[in-house]
Amino acid sequence: MMVKSGYVAIVGRPNAGKSTLLNAILKSEFSIVTPKEQTTRDSIFGIYTVEKGQMVFIDTPGIHTFRKEKINQFMMQEVLSALENADLVWYLVESTSSYEKECLALDFLSLAKKPIFLIINKSDKKKSLSKDCDLIFQKSSAKRRYFISALYGEGMKDLLEDAFQEMPEGSPLYTNHDEISDRPVRFFVGEKIREQIYMHCQEEIPYSSAIEVRTFRETAQMIYIESIIYVERESQKGIVIGEKAKKIKQIGQEARIKLEAFLGCKVFLDLKVKVLKRWSEREDYLRKMGYHAQRKSKLLDRWIQENAGNERKM
Repeated sequence: MMVKSGYVAIVGRPNAGKSTLLNAILKSEFSIVTPKEQTTRDSIFGIYTVEKGQMVFIDTPGIHTFRKEKINQFMMQEVLSALENADLVWYLVESTSSYEKECLALDFLSLAKKPIFLIINKSDKKKSLSKDCDLIFQKSSAKRRYFISALYGEGMKDLLEDAFQEMPEGSPLYTNHDEISDRPVRFFVGEKIREQIYMHCQEEIPYSSAIEVRTFRETAQMIYIESIIYVERESQKGIVIGEKAKKIKQIGQEARIKLEAFLGCKVFLDLKVKVLKRWSEREDYLRKMGYHAQRKSKLLDRWIQENAGNERKM
């Protein structure tokens, strides 16, 4: 059956609301959302299937300046791959953002060579609408502009209808119409745990932590999960555990509540904290954590060469 079917890359600066937008479209706590920047590390495919066709949304990490850590290069690899492979790009911008803040994101978009929709998010705060919105629209070379509130699910109808018009005709990319992601359950387990680290730990801890799900075992009564939280220094381990293990208990309790809601059953969650020095800088450790690009973007080396040493503030 021929329908409209294709990929939509959702890109933008950190905290623009990309994950919140995807969650609103899929009506699910699909991507983790926290007040901290760079919460999203991987590109996550969200599958939206309706009668007229199917769009696969690619939720990407926030676009940020060059950093030497391999984890940051992996994140920008995910953005560039999404821009290369998508049929349509949704460029998300906060309503209060300025042209200066968007310059690096606009540089990325210039590499895309794909149709672009500019989406002004948090437009429920219209009194704060940036005077630079028109300039950003012009510089992005976007075909259309939309004003939405991802948090409240406002302004989605026209955006989705117009996006379908940009999709090529073809068979659905995923035949199971109840499926909303290509990721295994273990991935989302790790994300729910990492979300709580972002919510309850300060400063560098969230960015120095990674999750490995060691055991995921289902029984008739509950799911048993054993997971390791890796940090890069002994001092960070102490902070995550907390005095009398209060912090790790809080992280575990709230992650378990999220997991039970997500999985729809009782969960026994066992968390341990270990030190893995410089995991964010080593490719072998990144692969251990699941941060391994399937295909290297042709644009990545160019981005590294052009941005190494660039200290433009985001």
